Amino acid sequence: MTTANPFSAFPDRSQVVELAVRRAARDLFWSGWTITAIAEHIGQKRSTVETWKQRGKWEQATPVDKISDALDQRMRVLITKENKDPKDFKEIDLLGREIERMCKIQARSARASAQVGHEETAAPRSPTRRSKRNAMSDEQRQKLIDAVKDWLIGHQ
Repeated sequence: MTTANPFSAFPDRSQVVELAVRRAARDLFWSGWTITAIAEHIGQKRSTVETWKQRGKWEQATPVDKISDALDQRMRVLITKENKDPKDFKEIDLLGREIERMCKIQARSARASAQVGHEETAAPRSPTRRSKRNAMSDEQRQKLIDAVKDWLIGHQ
């Protein structure tokens, strides 16, 4: 009986290294480095790093995206660490709560953008169409008075 290699679906080593280099380049870009400085630092051509920037849309990343990515990276480092000490577990707990908070923020912003889109597509209401608050017709008012009188006991 042969067992299948559980790691056969993983990309080969060169692709993993390139992804790590791209991620490092992106983090340097988000830290304020220029494309030229990043290219010199990681030993790649400037045009290659520029292409990564354009394809990855590094300039369009929001602060929430950048923070979320930093939290994910740190969490991965701590989880894969062999011998964790109590400080590591405490940091994992803190990062987990922060990631949960970021997910809530993203969900809230998604709901808000969906509502904005709904408001734009909805037909506008005219201000004259609105009814007055707690408005009652004369007939409704008389029915209410009669119902209260029927409910009251004679001495009231």
